[in-house]
Amino acid sequence: MTAVVAVAVSGCSDDTASPDRRPSASATVSESTPAPSESGSLVIDGLVTREGIKAAWPKAGDLPPGWGSSQETDRLWRDEIDAAKELHAGACGGKPQDIIYFNDTEYGLYDSAVSPDGSLGATLEIDVVDAPKEGPDDGEVSTLARARLAAENVENTPRNLDCYESSEAAIGDAAVILRSERFAHVKAHVGPVQIRVTAPRDKRSPSAEDWARMLVDRVRAVAEGTRPTARVTLPS
Repeated sequence: MTAVVAVAVSGCSDDTASPDRRPSASATVSESTPAPSESGSLVIDGLVTREGIKAAWPKAGDLPPGWGSSQETDRLWRDEIDAAKELHAGACGGKPQDIIYFNDTEYGLYDSAVSPDGSLGATLEIDVVDAPKEGPDDGEVSTLARARLAAENVENTPRNLDCYESSEAAIGDAAVILRSERFAHVKAHVGPVQIRVTAPRDKRSPSAEDWARMLVDRVRAVAEGTRPTARVTLPS
């Protein structure tokens, strides 16, 4: 188990209260423990592998025109640091003894999408919850157990950040949206795969919900053995 909601950046562990996970313009691929073996396989025993996460990850053509990733542009979107601070465990004044711990993640990807002038963007993350430390750890049983842990992470998210408006959303298998005055944060899951998005509440850019639905659709396509085609577009 690892500690809670916080600044999400590169690396594949779940939300953590420590300040060392601040956004980095070069942060993308999580490389801690290895994904299930069999090089090149996108899904093994119902579990989306690291290669599967890469296949689900949106490419340049899936973003609004002119937008790119932080890795490609080597810069963050303008308010990314402020948005990340809202997810720190102490953002709502919680005391350490009140922190609810989240289940670990095993592997995943993290990056940001940035508008051409850098004024808009979204922070995106897809990761897979680690297998339970006790009990069966093979095949479908492990996949279902991981999915239960992912559901727990979604359910517990608003409890650590109770100073924000929160609501459930029909995104993935389950999702919660946290809203502050400036930003929206979505945490969802598709089986054992977690989706996390932070975006400004700005009608000029796609909403956090739009980004999360795109990622969910792309993960589901990979899990079902089809090519992911979901894209996100600017508001009309």
